[in-house]
Amino acid sequence: MNDDLNSSTTRTRVISKVITPSDLSDSDRERMHSLMSSHFSNVSQDQFEQDLAEKDWVVIIKSDDDTIQGFTTLKQLELEDEGTLPHTFQRVDM
Repeated sequence: MNDDLNSSTTRTRVISKVITPSDLSDSDRERMHSLMSSHFSNVSQDQFEQDLAEKDWVVIIKSDDDTIQGFTTLKQLELEDEGTLPHTFQRVDM
């Protein structure tokens, strides 16, 4: 191992949580919109909020200073297949 590389490497702890959209604070929503806007053009806060309202869960990734660094949203879909109701999910990564 290279001791120079190991001595200069700083490890950042990240925390992930699965929550419902209603559990997000206003500042969480603003941060998530900011992250999305940095990767996609022309996504208004209203469009973001409308899309988020259609989702069932949000997986958020936070740094150790409690700042959201990434997220994905999940929507549960129920599809009938030969009398059973398997669950599927739609995911959007950020």
